[in-house]
Amino acid sequence: MNVTLEELLSPKTIEIKGDEEWLADLYKSFAKSKKGPAKLTGKLLIQSEGYGYAKVEGEVTYEPIVPCSRCADPINWPIKKEFVSRFKPKDETTEGADIELMPEDLDFYYIEDNSLDIQQLVIDVIMTSLPSQLVVKSDDGKSCRNCGVDLNTSEVYSTRPKEDDSPFAVLKNMKLPN
Repeated sequence: MNVTLEELLSPKTIEIKGDEEWLADLYKSFAKSKKGPAKLTGKLLIQSEGYGYAKVEGEVTYEPIVPCSRCADPINWPIKKEFVSRFKPKDETTEGADIELMPEDLDFYYIEDNSLDIQQLVIDVIMTSLPSQLVVKSDDGKSCRNCGVDLNTSEVYSTRPKEDDSPFAVLKNMKLPN
C-alpha cells in the first residue's frame, strides 16, 4: 500500500481492518490457525512534515501463530505495538554510489516515486516485534507451557544426527590389529 505526498496536504488516517489485500504477504509468513489467518488491525496517522518529509504514527495489533523455539509446537504470540516512523526524500545524487551512513540515516524510510510504502513499514513493525527466541514459559518460568520440558536443562529437539545414524558409526566398533 502506497500513499502519495499529494494525498498528505492534510493529515490522513488509515484504519487497518485486517482484510486488506496488501497484508497477504505478511499473512503468508505465519502459520494459519483452524479459524484462518489472524487479522492485523490498527490505526495509522500519516502527515506531511514539509520539504518532502512525512511522519507516520500508529498502533498495530496482531496475534500470529509461530513455532515455539524449544518444542516447535505452534503458539499464538500477541503483538501490540505503537510506533513513529519518518520518511524522507531519496537523495538522487547518491543513488548507486557507495556512501557512509550515519546513525540518523537508519531512522528513516525513503520516499520513492513520490509515495510512502506503508506496507513495508507495517511488515517491519510486526517482524521486529517478534523476539528471536519464542518460548511460552509456564507461570513459574521454569518450563515450556506447551511441552512441559524444563527450560534450563533438557534438550527438547535436536537437528544433530544420532551417532547410530552416521554412516561411520560402524567404524566405532571395528577392531584394528596392533
